[in-house]
Amino acid sequence: MSSQLKKWIKDLEASKKRLMKLRTDDRLKTCSSILILHLAILRSLSGWAVWLKNPAVLDQLSEVELKEVFDTFRSLAISFTDLDIKMSKAVLAKKPQTKKSSTYVS
Repeated sequence: MSSQLKKWIKDLEASKKRLMKLRTDDRLKTCSSILILHLAILRSLSGWAVWLKNPAVLDQLSEVELKEVFDTFRSLAISFTDLDIKMSKAVLAKKPQTKKSSTYVS
């Protein structure tokens, strides 16, 4: 597991460098960059899902470290929820109101 974790850390560090270089030069580049950021977040969440299902891994973290994870996750979850609300309202305000119902992710 140690070698896998070292590889994971190395991959994350390389990914972070690429993410830091993303630009928003125009609408297409912005959309492309958002997708890359989204995929990076999904990758991280997938890794966390594995850890959160494994008591042996969580047991390696101190209570202080677990509290840090909790605080960070809560802050991120609230920020993402705020963004979801804001952008959903923006789309709703710009869409012509029709009797047809659209399906949005909830």
